[in-house]
Amino acid sequence: MADVPVSSSAHARRVQILVWSGSASITVVQTLLALLRYLELEGGSTVVPGLARWQVMYAGHVLISLACLLLLIPVLRGPRPSLSILIVVLGLIPSWPQVAVYVAATVIGMRQGARTTPVVVVAMTVGVGLSPLLNPSRGEGALLFVTTYAVSTLPICIVCVMLGVNLQAREELLRSASREARLIRTTQEARIAQSRAEERSRISREMHDSLAHRLSLVSLHAGALQTRTDLDIGSVRKIAGSIHTLAADAGRELRQILAVLHDDGSGDGARATWSDVEEVLAHEREAGQEVDLHLAGSWVEAFEAADARSRHAVLRAVEELLTNARRHGAGGAVRLDCEVEAADGPDDDGGDGVAALVVRCVNDCPPTPRPTAPGGGLGLEGLCERLRLLGGELHVSQPGGRTAAPDRSDRAEQSHSFVVMAAVPAQGPTD
Repeated sequence: MADVPVSSSAHARRVQILVWSGSASITVVQTLLALLRYLELEGGSTVVPGLARWQVMYAGHVLISLACLLLLIPVLRGPRPSLSILIVVLGLIPSWPQVAVYVAATVIGMRQGARTTPVVVVAMTVGVGLSPLLNPSRGEGALLFVTTYAVSTLPICIVCVMLGVNLQAREELLRSASREARLIRTTQEARIAQSRAEERSRISREMHDSLAHRLSLVSLHAGALQTRTDLDIGSVRKIAGSIHTLAADAGRELRQILAVLHDDGSGDGARATWSDVEEVLAHEREAGQEVDLHLAGSWVEAFEAADARSRHAVLRAVEELLTNARRHGAGGAVRLDCEVEAADGPDDDGGDGVAALVVRCVNDCPPTPRPTAPGGGLGLEGLCERLRLLGGELHVSQPGGRTAAPDRSDRAEQSHSFVVMAAVPAQGPTD
């Protein structure tokens, strides 16, 4: 386990001060109790002339206690393994083991791990071996004291080392949990940001698909009022009424956008019906576009039986295909074929299942391509993405080449025509 520097936070400093203050208080009490024991000694000192034996021993006890407390300060503030070992050696020389010894053993376990247990045992053995220097007992009593001293302090020191290891493991676990919580929070924020970006993209596509068609019709009618001078008052009122209706419909569509985007059923009130498609065709015809509509025999029933999102996608596909034909086509009639693609097997009622609703738009192309207006040219791209999200597909056949799906290749037109085919699943993907 690598050395882990002690945190310099205010909380860590308060803990350090508290531990050192507690150790100093216990050391003072031990020093006063030791004085009573040393006063019982008799005889002079053989080391320092003029001093009693107990005075020399007590002076050594006090100096060692003070040294252990002073060395404990840098040990608590940072990784100092050598100073910690020195405290263990010095703190066991007096007759009463210093509390700084147990604190230092705990710190060693926290910073160095359980692998330092043999080193602590050796340091403790050295300290206990030097304890006769300050031991009041002599002869056989001294040997018994050293043995008892070693047996009583060894388990305590080992327990302190293991306590430090457990404290370090708990700290690592807390740090790991904190990192994991930050990672989860960051991941969640990234997912929320991604979800918001996707929702903004969906709203952008929805606004383009729903409003671009009606706004283009408004622009067409307004251009007719501006350029044509042969209109009587009745025709002007009719065109103005169409502009008013289209503007109102655009506002209604705008209010329905958010409801339609919800996948939880809250947008059921905005589900499209076949009358909405017929209304789109009527607006196109009022604007002067000739639409040649061909419906399969079971188209209307299949359309009404499809789910809300699929019907809404068909409505948007019809609007976009007709808008694209009017903007970029060569004029003339636009052929709109609505077909039903059968499923491989029967449905739940035993009848022929419906796999997809197919809308196919064919219009003549001008001799030279028309320039795309700024901000335009994204209608088919948006429709392709909408169908892809539903599990459908969009095929575009340019003049001079065909890109229709292989299973629908028989529907390709001549090279002078622009063909767009949208296949919408009758049942959208389930969430």
